[in-house]
Parts: sequence; structure tokens; C-alpha cells
Amino acid sequence: MKQVVVLLFFFLFFGLSSGCSQGERVEKEEEITFATDAQAEAYFLDEHAENDVEVMLTTSGEKLWIVRSGNHTYSIFGLKERKDEYAIVRVSAQLSLHNTIGGGMEVSSPHGTDYTVLFMKKGRRNDLAGPVTVTYRPIFNGEAEAAVHNGHILDAEDAHSGESAVKSSETIQ
Repeated sequence: MKQVVVLLFFFLFFGLSSGCSQGERVEKEEEITFATDAQAEAYFLDEHAENDVEVMLTTSGEKLWIVRSGNHTYSIFGLKERKDEYAIVRVSAQLSLHNTIGGGMEVSSPHGTDYTVLFMKKGRRNDLAGPVTVTYRPIFNGEAEAAVHNGHILDAEDAHSGESAVKSSETIQ
């Protein structure tokens, strides 16, 4: 009987320890570089041909690409420049608004600029609790809204106020 308990313990221990490590590894996306930023953008758009893409020019002169895939799932990308080589790289995790009206994330661009990006489903701004003084802009031809601010401010008391860091925005795909 003691041998059976010891064997069960070992099976349980190894089963749990191997189960804890599965799926925790995050695959880093391959960074493919190009001679010009236009070539990098063309490749990026080809890679995301199935998704909606919005490009934003920030007040600091950087471009951010917002990709919408699936049911209100958003990712943010930025242009990385290194020794006459260009690549558009992911700067955020995916944010899903599937079961909510809005959400936000803090990102750092490849140039080191910190931004807070807030997303809202179309026509749901009045459903937010409390006063909202953020300048939301229509994105994806008005199908959603976004606000981009300089700095990481999600935990700040004034997370829903401040000036927009967006100079212009355009749905390109």
C-alpha cells in the first residue's frame, strides 16, 4: 500500500509540475527589416490583409498602427528604425473588448515615447461612469473610437482627461 501511495505522489507531482510550465512561453514575432519605411509598411499591410488597419500620426511625429482583428480585438504597432533599416513591430498585447464597451492599454513606442491608448465601441461613450473629458476620435471609418495620450496615465486620477496626442488618423485597410 505504501508503494502505491508513493507512486501516486510521484505521478501527481510530475503531472502538475509539467502542466504548470505549458503555455507560459510567449513567442517573439520575427522582425523583418526593409530599406525604407514604405517597404516596411507595405509588408506589414500584406501580413495583416485579413484585418482592419488604422494609422495614427502622433503630435510627436511618430506613426502608430492600430490593428483590429476578430470581434473588437486591438493591437498596436510602431515603426522601429535602426541603421537605415525599418520594421513595424508590435508594441502592445492584444486588447479584447468582446464583453465590454471600452478598455485601455499603456504602450511604449520603438522610439521610447510612452502613450496611453483608450478604445471605445461605437456609440457607447454615454455608458461610461463619471465625466469623460477625453478626446475620442473615430477610427475604422467610425466603427469604433480611440483616444491616445502622452505618458502612462491609466492609474492616474485624471486618466479620462487631458489633451490628445493624435495629430491625424486614417483607416488604410
